[in-house]
Amino acid sequence: MAAMKTAVGRLYMLFEACLPQNEKVKKRLNICKIAESITYNELKSYAPFARQFEQLFSRDKLLEYNAEKLDEIVKVIPKIIPLVEHISNAITYGNAVDLTEKDIPDFTSVKSIDALMSKLKIDTSTPNVTNIAKNNFMDIFSDKTIKDSTKALESVSANDIKNPIEAVKRNLNNTTYCIKAEDIKAIQDTYAKKISEIKAKLESVKNEKWKMRRKKWLYIGIAFIILTVFNAFELLSMSNLNGLNYLSTILLVLYFFIG
Repeated sequence: MAAMKTAVGRLYMLFEACLPQNEKVKKRLNICKIAESITYNELKSYAPFARQFEQLFSRDKLLEYNAEKLDEIVKVIPKIIPLVEHISNAITYGNAVDLTEKDIPDFTSVKSIDALMSKLKIDTSTPNVTNIAKNNFMDIFSDKTIKDSTKALESVSANDIKNPIEAVKRNLNNTTYCIKAEDIKAIQDTYAKKISEIKAKLESVKNEKWKMRRKKWLYIGIAFIILTVFNAFELLSMSNLNGLNYLSTILLVLYFFIG
């Protein structure tokens, strides 16, 4: 056992030697061991864990634990900062998007911390899009945190397809989110494909309209040629020719506008 730095700690070490089964002595000795440890004081000043530290490991809170639990906390303390760092990295580059409220660890349990540590995977090749800062790492466990890419891109414009990350930030401006970048890319590709298909259809319709318009002018031209021939060679009487001219004009106008 490491030597105690304080007089109180050394005193409880002496008491433990004399009273090895005394619960109160064990408890006080463990509290001294925890309070004097470097890892405890590092954790005490570790900003991302400040709220949880006050709730779980303040001096007043340590007094509430029994000797057995304090034995475990001695082992737990060195594991917490690495766990928080790992969670933070997994939020940025890993599978933290899969975490739920059921995964919230018991920070006083070695088993719980080790279980979460083993569950987290880091992969820098697949980043996430998130606004969760390290100081708010616990937000990743919340069911209120948006992790579904379809919710992030429910409202997009054609311009957003070129930069979907900005669309996510705009759509989720007042929310907390952590979304796989590859999921956003998949939606981006889907939207881009749909827009491409729509543009192709519009171009096809446009081409069809131009073809129809050319046909109309062709038919109108043929009709005028026929009427000109009738006029030139006086193939019809004047009254019949005038009637045909009027009828042809009406039909040509209707055909031009209606088709």
